[in-house]
Amino acid sequence: MKNIPVLLLNFNRPDLTRGLIENLKVIQPLKVYVAIDGPRENNTEDAVNCALVEKAIELIDWNCEIKLSKNKKNIGLRRNVKMNIDWFFSENEIGIVLEDDIRFGEDFFKYTYSVLANYRQDERIGVVSGNNMVGHLTDCPKTGNHAFLCSIFHCWGWATWRERWQLYDDNIEHDDDFFVNKLPGILCNSQALNFWNSVRQGMLDGRVNSWAWRMQFSLWRAGKLCVTPPKNLTINVGFSSEATHTASKPRWLDGWGIEIINDINITPRRLSLASTFDKFENQVILGVQINKSLDIGCGATPKNFFGADLVYGIDVRDDLENHIKRADLVIEPIPYEDDFFEYVTAHDFLEHIPRLLYAPDRRYPFVELMNEIYRVLKMGGIFLSFTPAYPHGEAFRDPTHVNIISEQTFFAYFDDVNRWASMYGFKGSFKIVSQEWRGPHLLTLMRKV
Repeated sequence: MKNIPVLLLNFNRPDLTRGLIENLKVIQPLKVYVAIDGPRENNTEDAVNCALVEKAIELIDWNCEIKLSKNKKNIGLRRNVKMNIDWFFSENEIGIVLEDDIRFGEDFFKYTYSVLANYRQDERIGVVSGNNMVGHLTDCPKTGNHAFLCSIFHCWGWATWRERWQLYDDNIEHDDDFFVNKLPGILCNSQALNFWNSVRQGMLDGRVNSWAWRMQFSLWRAGKLCVTPPKNLTINVGFSSEATHTASKPRWLDGWGIEIINDINITPRRLSLASTFDKFENQVILGVQINKSLDIGCGATPKNFFGADLVYGIDVRDDLENHIKRADLVIEPIPYEDDFFEYVTAHDFLEHIPRLLYAPDRRYPFVELMNEIYRVLKMGGIFLSFTPAYPHGEAFRDPTHVNIISEQTFFAYFDDVNRWASMYGFKGSFKIVSQEWRGPHLLTLMRKV
């Protein structure tokens, strides 16, 4: 770990610089590069603080090689970052880049060292990020215990190889061919394309001066992905009104922090692309809307009848890597929040839900489940029921079939006209979109209204 060179990017926040160096003492890398942008013109406070940032270098008191790049005048974040990362990688084959407001755990260096050492030949990889920015959220798709690939670049603690950094194009916003002919095929989502085209326009107009977003476009143009840890290993502590790009902390970062990976796997294995994680992250961070489907009683693999972007399942055991949560829907609620799904599906499942139960008081589990399905569906969302039904013998043959559905069940009891199930506690309302027979199975589509 100590053999990985480290570049520290600084400006006028001595407290943050001191905190970063104290954090770095845990690792004591053998080569430390320090870059300091200069004070802004006629800004005496900047001059004092930039001097204090340089003074903080004295806190690097372990045995190492220190190199300093200091600007006499302020050249701005984007230009300063590019200039100094160019300098850093002109002298090193690999390296970690840390801005002054980044903090990390020891596992960040272990994980980064493992990836840089073992995956250089994987041409899919552009950078290694220490961030897993949405893994702490309850409904984030699980990715297992290994690092994986995703398409979004995060700069709050990252590393790469010299030749990968050389892909960076500081003027990529002028590449019309990329934005017009290639980016739509990379994103495959109109909302995401609109967002990133607006970012590009901001660059062309001079309103967006972020080097990190130019790095994102550069990676996409080169067909590169980002290695992401299974748990978050770095954080940003620089949220303040004085920050250039992190004036306030997003609400979705509540509960986000540095986590521990107990067993860093240094054995090379082919890294997989976590496309569902990608889509979830796009929704949370960028606000790109995606479709989610829940398959209840899903078995080993949740079914995706509607081609949803994200597919979740519920069964009697957990399998979080396949996005399956455990719940006994005879007596337990669906473990998701209100208005969460565009689709809910039940394939060969409703026939196993009792109509009447004493536990110990009288309950109507089928009606309660229909309430739950209504609750977790978004308004206008679709519920698909596929079940063996009366009068076919398959409806009765299985001794675990305790809920016999007929052609009239949904129309009479759960529709938006009769709602006879309301006398048993049904609180929702479905418009029956269609109903047809598929052999002995009755296929019913219902829309939440």
